[in-house]
Amino acid sequence: MRKYLKVDRDFIFSTQLGSAEKLVLLALMDKKKCSYAQIAEKTSTSPRTVLRVVRGLEKKGIITHKVSFREDGGTDMNEYEILGLKGEVNEQ
Repeated sequence: MRKYLKVDRDFIFSTQLGSAEKLVLLALMDKKKCSYAQIAEKTSTSPRTVLRVVRGLEKKGIITHKVSFREDGGTDMNEYEILGLKGEVNEQ
């Protein structure tokens, strides 16, 4: 079964979000636990751009993140939650 996300049309065509923000959100919809480098690779942007976009989306209240820690105490990948979207996960 393929999974897809049904996203509100108003979100896709929103003029309040830039193209980089939309790309990062789409990448986060695909995988909620990932690194800046992984998001950058998926969106064909730089990790620095991803960091800037993620901070902006957090400031707008669209996403939140929490830092995960490995067993050795080091930091793991961030885990993101998308707050500002209307949609539901469906299976086809």
